[in-house]
Amino acid sequence: MSSKKKGKPLTAARQHFCREYCGNGHNATQAYKTAFPNSNGGWDKLGPRLMGKEGIREEIIRLEAHAVEDNGLKIKTRLQRQAFWSDMMDETDASRMDKLRASELLGKSQADFIDVHLTKADDATAPLSPEQRTAAMAAAKAATGPKLSKETG
Repeated sequence: MSSKKKGKPLTAARQHFCREYCGNGHNATQAYKTAFPNSNGGWDKLGPRLMGKEGIREEIIRLEAHAVEDNGLKIKTRLQRQAFWSDMMDETDASRMDKLRASELLGKSQADFIDVHLTKADDATAPLSPEQRTAAMAAAKAATGPKLSKETG
């Protein structure tokens, strides 16, 4: 049984809410509906509101930490994943595809890529004229420097 910061234990219903929240994929509305079956609706507001109450987040963190320990799970941190992908890129026995995928995942984890989603036709850019295309290609070549050799890899 966990306790609040002031030393008061969580009620049985709030502990039930925390267990349901951890077990249902972090759906506060559904967890509230299950833990407080006699409430008369409003779960979509009451569940998230309960998440802000003292002791709730701490109990959820405690429950999830125990689940990881009890199941022998080893969840890697962001830095550990980045180190793994970096090592994969340097691995001499790895295929080019594996290295490329590791590079992509590392780049995504460090926000190297920006996804642009156009929502209406006005957002689309007009095609480049041949002169604009030539100028853009020259600028790109100047910015990237020499091409990579086929041996790099």
